[in-house]
Amino acid sequence: MEEVSFNSLDFIFLHELSEEKQAEIINFISDYTHLDEHLLNVTPNELKDKLCLALLLDSQGNFVSCAGLMVPEMNDLGLMMAEVGTMITVYSWRKQGCASYLLEQLDAWAEQNPNIDGTYAFISEKSRDLVVAAGYRGTALFRGKVLNAAEFLPQVATDLCRTVCGYRNKIRLMDLSEKDPGLLSESEKKELALAKKARERKFEKEIDEIKEKISLISDVNKIKIYKSVIEAYKDNLNNDLWCCDFVVTKIF
Repeated sequence: MEEVSFNSLDFIFLHELSEEKQAEIINFISDYTHLDEHLLNVTPNELKDKLCLALLLDSQGNFVSCAGLMVPEMNDLGLMMAEVGTMITVYSWRKQGCASYLLEQLDAWAEQNPNIDGTYAFISEKSRDLVVAAGYRGTALFRGKVLNAAEFLPQVATDLCRTVCGYRNKIRLMDLSEKDPGLLSESEKKELALAKKARERKFEKEIDEIKEKISLISDVNKIKIYKSVIEAYKDNLNNDLWCCDFVVTKIF
């Protein structure tokens, strides 16, 4: 196996490690997610079930960073789409390019996989910039038409919002959005309209913060990324996602 490194760290996929080392790494990652309130808890079995888990380890074989790819699922367009997630870096190595490097490796691996037509990611404010910098966008081209990233999601992705997140008010908004508009009561229409307005205000606030950042820097590449993030926010205002409400995609 050819050794690959990044910033003095060793890059490797989980499946390339011995079973004993795999168990050590996935148990560490699982424990780490339960200790950090900002991370979605992941069990060892969930980590092991991922189609691919890219890792960076230090010279002692200790975990530094990871990024994972779920088993692809078919969407309504007939495309096999795989979700990118579980992007974790230990505190001492954050802001040093680890997550960006792993995402680049995952994308390259996925693009060579004949069973994957594209990838998508639900992103937070923390991961937003690096995922957009990797080429993920709020829209993508399909058969000559520009479609919203939400249209590339397999049904299982939105179903997980119901079973994993479980926010009752957001699930209700999802149910209302899926209902035939002609069957909505006046109070339900008003409820949806108010929720959309609140979401719009939230996104506008985050866009204004990004614009302020742009005004304070001269780095052309960063400005370009920030502008793409703004476009992704605007694209996401055009979908009916309520739980994980910021999604981006990349089609190979």
